[in-house]
Amino acid sequence: MPSTLDLRVLELISARMCHDLISPISAVGNGVELITEFEDEMQGEALALIGESAASASHLLQYFRAAFGTARATDGSPLGLQEARKRATDCFGTGRIHIDWPEKMASDLEPVSQLGVKLLMNMVMSAVDLLPGSGDVAVRISSRERGLFAEVSATRAGFALAPALRQALHGTADVAELTPRSVIAYFCWILAAQVGGLVITEQAGRVTLEAPLNQS
Repeated sequence: MPSTLDLRVLELISARMCHDLISPISAVGNGVELITEFEDEMQGEALALIGESAASASHLLQYFRAAFGTARATDGSPLGLQEARKRATDCFGTGRIHIDWPEKMASDLEPVSQLGVKLLMNMVMSAVDLLPGSGDVAVRISSRERGLFAEVSATRAGFALAPALRQALHGTADVAELTPRSVIAYFCWILAAQVGGLVITEQAGRVTLEAPLNQS
């Protein structure tokens, strides 16, 4: 595991965040233009567009703050599994991706360190990235003898893991060849190395990421 992050990894994570935020922020601007140009005629649709897009941008920003910044709630307290689950479902569970994360696997478990929460949120984001546009992401957290473990699965009929993403998840990717799409998987590997490593299991139509959430 690298002791410091390569500058290119940081650049790609920044590029990825900007890429994901462009669409909802641009939609807010489009809504303002509709109000300006058509006034009362399009006001209802424009306000709905602005509201939905602003909410989407807010959800992304809150998710990114926890996944790449300090894993803390808005009041400054450590981010728990319940809030992590809420941010995941708010951010990714309203479109073509279905997030299956039972509430009991966020509320009835022991506290997780900031590193563990950050790793889990990157595992979820990586699973979303693995899927070609749509599919199911399942989050399962279990208490074992050595602590809490997370399993995050990406499932879709006919789906297979892209070679570039496989290399990123295993930490064998050339940093120079990483892209904004594959960099999250690579960052996930970096985080997992600090708590015991990431296990990747591939089956027909499914890829599962597994890692401990407690620092070893």
